[in-house]
Amino acid sequence: MRNCSCSRSEWAAMAATCLSVVEARDHVVAFDGIYGGTRLLFEDLLVDSLDVTVEYVDATETATVEAAVTDETSLIYMESPTNPLL
Repeated sequence: MRNCSCSRSEWAAMAATCLSVVEARDHVVAFDGIYGGTRLLFEDLLVDSLDVTVEYVDATETATVEAAVTDETSLIYMESPTNPLL
């Protein structure tokens, strides 16, 4: 069986994807250069509503990302290209 999902916007797709893999009290590793709106969504949706820990890391070194991953990590989130305002 195959699953498919369609959305009208990048934001809807991103939120649906995050909510499908992240559960309450999980850990998320996110690259620190993500779009500010994404960061706000993570804080409002994941941190405030689901008590998720979001750790923002400098992803220019893969060792930094690897070191941030724990047994509770359910998602590693990146955007490409990253926030152009940084």
